[in-house]
Amino acid sequence: MPGRPDPPSPEEPSWALYDEPAPARRRTGALLGGAVVLLLAGGATWSLATRDPDPPSTTSRTVTEVDSETRSDVQRFTTAGTDRLVAALRAETGSTRVLEAVLFPASAVLVVPGPDGPQRWEWDGARLRHAGPGASFRAPFDLAGVDGDLLGRLCGDPARACTVVAGRPLAGDDGAWLTVPGGDGVRRTDLRGRAV
Repeated sequence: MPGRPDPPSPEEPSWALYDEPAPARRRTGALLGGAVVLLLAGGATWSLATRDPDPPSTTSRTVTEVDSETRSDVQRFTTAGTDRLVAALRAETGSTRVLEAVLFPASAVLVVPGPDGPQRWEWDGARLRHAGPGASFRAPFDLAGVDGDLLGRLCGDPARACTVVAGRPLAGDDGAWLTVPGGDGVRRTDLRGRAV
């Protein structure tokens, strides 16, 4: 009959076209979506865990502190300041002998003779602490013989940063016990402040 398709012959099998069932596609999509959500959540957690709680600031501020009365005399080279250092040295080591002392307005580094060789001690203006082995080629002298007021006069302006190296003269030092480096050169004096 015209207009109608011919029925399949018995020798030709008829196959239905394969179409994936809808539930399987939904499961795959749900698994992929879940994996993406887990990755994003893990990344967010990692970034929160590793971020700096105090991010750097681009602003700055200056704080001016006023030292207490007990430390005011060690902020400058004064007799009271060096007396406090000498007393701390005697209390810690049983002696006031040093090989050399590097004195700053508010601190000092001392090299002290010891049974196992020179030892370094650091003074912060209030406390003396042992800082390990030291080195010096100088012979010991009594730190009590160094006058803080003289150091202040040698340094000049108390606001200026100043360093004084005190130690028994070495060969070629021309008898200098105190060495004060400064902007106008190095000044070398004896323990009474006389230039050498």
